Amino acid sequence: MRGQRTGTALFVILLWIGSPAGGNPDTVGAEPDRWADYNTEGLKAYRQQHYEQAIQLFHDAISSLTPDSQPHAQEAMTLNNLAAAYEGLGRYDEAELHYLKSLTIVEQIQGPNHPDLVLGLTNLGILHRKRGRPAQAERLYQRSLRIMETVLGEAHPHLIPPLLDLAHVSQEQGAFGRSEDYYKRALKIGETELPVAHHQTQSIRMQYASLLRHLNRSEEADDLQNKARRELRSPEQDELGE
Repeated sequence: MRGQRTGTALFVILLWIGSPAGGNPDTVGAEPDRWADYNTEGLKAYRQQHYEQAIQLFHDAISSLTPDSQPHAQEAMTLNNLAAAYEGLGRYDEAELHYLKSLTIVEQIQGPNHPDLVLGLTNLGILHRKRGRPAQAERLYQRSLRIMETVLGEAHPHLIPPLLDLAHVSQEQGAFGRSEDYYKRALKIGETELPVAHHQTQSIRMQYASLLRHLNRSEEADDLQNKARRELRSPEQDELGE
């Protein structure tokens, strides 16, 4: 994860949803080979920034699925990919619509608190931030974090990226106290759950220090930055190879 993620997230277009209960993701939807071919070609076009071509291929992928009264996992995947392609073109209304459609299908298949929702919630949150809607983004990030906490507990290193997202979006709204709380929690997880001198912990320190400097708390910011720099130069960091 990058620092303050506001750009189109290339990682969004992965086949990320689980199979429906009692179903096989390779067979649900009747035309799996055609769907997979269209979707794969769409991903290639997206990565090459050929967004119009990607959009057509993703539409073809959805059209290849046999109509069914039950929601398709493949449709949710492709809608998510389609949203990313529209986002790449700056067609944000259409991107938002397709992210929402994808999330709706995931909820229908997996329920409202399943980990498969996390990626879509995060992507939609990123889009809201790009559109200048930090409060809406924060609500999505909070929901994503709650789901992850339910699955992983409250101190897993995988919670660090969503905590940083929340710190950034809170800071954008001028909610500096809330932002600091998120940084503190992320830093505590990094210090207790990651190896000593891990680069992610140092990144948290540097970002937290930036907030403190903005609040004219320069001495605290200097302490954090100096500790981060010392640990980045430490032998332990060399051993990590990161």
